[in-house]
Amino acid sequence: MNTKPALDTRISPSVEYVTGMVITRIMSGEYPVGRWLPSEREIAEEFHVSRNVVKSVVRELEVRSLVHCSSRCRTIVTGLADRQTGSRNGNPRPKRHTLGFWIWPMTDYPSTAAVVTGINRTLKHEEYRLMVTGATAPSWADAARSESTFLMRMADDEDLCGLILWCIGGAQSLPALQTLRHRQIPLVFIDRRPPAGFTADYVGIDNEWAAFEITTHLIAQGHRRIAHISNLDSASPVAERLNGYRMALKQAGIPEDLALIKQLEDPSSSDDMECKQLLAELAACSDAPTAIFAVSDFAALRAISALRANNVRVGEDVAVAGFDGIERWHTGARTLTTACQPFEKIGIQALRLLMKRIENPSPGASTDVLLEAPIEVSSSTRP
Repeated sequence: MNTKPALDTRISPSVEYVTGMVITRIMSGEYPVGRWLPSEREIAEEFHVSRNVVKSVVRELEVRSLVHCSSRCRTIVTGLADRQTGSRNGNPRPKRHTLGFWIWPMTDYPSTAAVVTGINRTLKHEEYRLMVTGATAPSWADAARSESTFLMRMADDEDLCGLILWCIGGAQSLPALQTLRHRQIPLVFIDRRPPAGFTADYVGIDNEWAAFEITTHLIAQGHRRIAHISNLDSASPVAERLNGYRMALKQAGIPEDLALIKQLEDPSSSDDMECKQLLAELAACSDAPTAIFAVSDFAALRAISALRANNVRVGEDVAVAGFDGIERWHTGARTLTTACQPFEKIGIQALRLLMKRIENPSPGASTDVLLEAPIEVSSSTRP
């Protein structure tokens, strides 16, 4: 009989993410060997998860021999004593290095958790420690400033040996990136390409092809008036998905109508007023669209909510497709046609690329790794 691994794909992303973060803190010494692990309540409050999630995390840590649990005592960090002071044969513990991971979305997003899971599954924890941080600023401008501050701080960290960057992507971070490059710190960007004027290794999705496939699917369903809901973000995925939409229209011989391309200021916002106004503008077109391709699932789900509020039948009256595949982390059936980003694979590939740069620091041409985002067709585009 095969033995079930300690951490597999059946465990929830929340458990995987929190487990990875706690492992990182144990490896870095933030949670010292021989000391109590923070209480379940403290961990649950910090990571905004339930106590049941934390219990599952502790079980995973125990399976990995990283903690010791007792029914009458608090959980104790264990299993690393030999590495902290040296190996059992008396040899000194090998030097460890810091790998940084900067995240522009919230660190508790399921997609972020999946990327961290991919990194942690591939990372040699006995040799490297992973520091994960991201923007928690109230505004986009504040987040950009905090990104630049973080990068400059990392440039002064003598133990830093590499960075994975899920950046906002603005030019404001360019001086800090150039400082890191001058100090020969390997960098790998994920999801969003480096700002103009800066080249670096990149792992992401073939956004153009996935958007082309989604739009082609809508065309195959008989739609000729297809709107595209984008956003004001200048990041590379936004432009690439718009290009894929345009490519599909062109191949099908459908003239592009700029009136059908709309932008949301913040597609992840829960404020429906902006989305309702946008949809009202589309409905007022002389030849209203019968389908919508949104730049993200957040934007698509907002559009669906606004359409249903106006008694529009999604999938029958108007088809809606998104991008990302976030419904995999929701309870209930999947209803949204979307391109499912393999976030965990992005983390794995990014770390592998970074380790190659660390192990072979000689400069060379930057590498692009583009992964597929398979299309999942669901009821939102089926009559």
